[in-house]
Amino acid sequence: MPSSCIEKQRDFPDSGRDRATDGVGRCSSGVYHVRVGNESPWGWASAIREFIGKNVSFREEFPSKSDRLASMPHLNNNGTNIYWEEHGSGEPLLLIMGLGASLDQWHRLLPAFSARYRTILLDNRGVGKSDMPLGPYPIATMAADARCVLTAAGVESAHVFGISMGGMIAQEFALQYPACVRKLVLGCTSPGGPKVVRADADANAMLMNRGQMTMEEALAASIPILYDPHTPRERIDEDLAIRRRTYPQPAALMNQLMGILAWQSWDRLGSVAAPTLVIHGATDRLVPAGNGELIAERIPGAKWVLLPNAGHIFPTDQPERSSAEILAFLAERT
Repeated sequence: MPSSCIEKQRDFPDSGRDRATDGVGRCSSGVYHVRVGNESPWGWASAIREFIGKNVSFREEFPSKSDRLASMPHLNNNGTNIYWEEHGSGEPLLLIMGLGASLDQWHRLLPAFSARYRTILLDNRGVGKSDMPLGPYPIATMAADARCVLTAAGVESAHVFGISMGGMIAQEFALQYPACVRKLVLGCTSPGGPKVVRADADANAMLMNRGQMTMEEALAASIPILYDPHTPRERIDEDLAIRRRTYPQPAALMNQLMGILAWQSWDRLGSVAAPTLVIHGATDRLVPAGNGELIAERIPGAKWVLLPNAGHIFPTDQPERSSAEILAFLAERT
């Protein structure tokens, strides 16, 4: 793979990588502390700060999954095993999933994508079949994991689609590794920074109380926040069945959340060079659609698509419409 993709990164003095290093510290007792200056990318700073203070005090030693993953496709990025898969053939398309979610959550869109593209998926560090190393997990580190997946797949450049936290990783990927991105798709995500559109009060309350809930309680509480009210319950139940068998450990979820808190792309989005589609659900309560509009306004030439009757998990709310919009964009000549 050419060095332009493997080695060359843009040097941003106030990059997500630097913010992640400066914004999060680990104390000697093993309790993580977050120092939040600006508002977090989803407008959750106050809620997560309180959540951390009430609910998080976990040890630094976590069990490794290395033995179980010995026979599975994975790569090693500085001591962390990252699980990845590929399906289909054609131009490469890299998919990056959101907070606490495994690659299995691409089940709605994967058949349509893999019918036309060599579709490459990964489990972000801490979830699914990837290792759960010591945290926190900076967004830039997870972008580096994704870049290593392309390297392992022998891919010089790919279309990149990230959803929710995965959209933040995709933004950072496009900024740090511009030579690796053909087209960029950003779904239900945020740029962070001073103009972030905040989640509604119920979404914040759900997040703040999640650490005190059982898995079933947390899943039930998330339904009205994540899905449009018109979505058939059987579709939601299909998603929840996947969530139950891939539910993240609390430490992994917190490690990813701390990466989100310490990150922003707001003042760097003008440097995104790839043709970009920003797609969002109109009824998203977790990451309101105004955040997608902000991204589309900041990235030169970006296309903005707002899906009606779609919440945060728009691939489940509007699977046909969302796949059609994305495939049409990827197929456009530029």
